[in-house]
Amino acid sequence: MKKFVISELTLEKLGDKDLSELFLKTRSKINAGRRKKYESKYIKNLEMDMCFIQREIDLRKRLKVKNTAS
Repeated sequence: MKKFVISELTLEKLGDKDLSELFLKTRSKINAGRRKKYESKYIKNLEMDMCFIQREIDLRKRLKVKNTAS
């Protein structure tokens, strides 16, 4: 299994479309890992990545709302 833990700096550099694709791929890996009963540490790392990805998506949405309200 390839270990993949995301940093906030990596996410900041991604465009909205790439971030959305990464979200979907990570969610798919988590679901597949649960179905195939992969090592829990691998799934926990993916879930941690998912938290960072969701946070970045949320921050971008808030920023867009804030900029359109100004």
